[in-house]
Amino acid sequence: MLEFFDEIQLSLPGTLDKSGEQSTINLGSARAVTHLIQLASKTGTALQVPGGETHPDRPALRLDRLDGIISVDEISRIIHVQAGIALGVVEERANDHGWTLGVSETSYREQVGAWLARGAPGRTDHAPPPRPDARSRSVCRRRRRAGRARCVPHRAPGRAATGAC
Repeated sequence: MLEFFDEIQLSLPGTLDKSGEQSTINLGSARAVTHLIQLASKTGTALQVPGGETHPDRPALRLDRLDGIISVDEISRIIHVQAGIALGVVEERANDHGWTLGVSETSYREQVGAWLARGAPGRTDHAPPPRPDARSRSVCRRRRRAGRARCVPHRAPGRAATGAC
């Protein structure tokens, strides 16, 4: 693990904080995240991801600086965001377009990355998501064959979270 920390200090200066009980790595770009994952893989170091189980012996990733909205695709109704952005900010942008994530206001301060790691939308247990009923599955199949629309994964935020297509 010492080799991993030394390499971080050389290649990503200012990102490593070893002052607390658990070492944290504060990343500010997608390139830094990619580099860190490659480095962890090369050295065999396990990382503590936001929203995951706590492991004091693993360095924890902090994504607070990755808090931007990349783009909004109105045609497909997709908002592309960075993992450190708060759900409340994404919900506000979605509301500007008449959309919603369908999350409670108590989740607004949670980061998107942690929310997804827990099994979005807002699930705290790791049980499988509810299956859509037979009617909505048949509608999806019919639409897929006709080529008119594609089904949204039933774990997606919003209306699709209830199993609708």
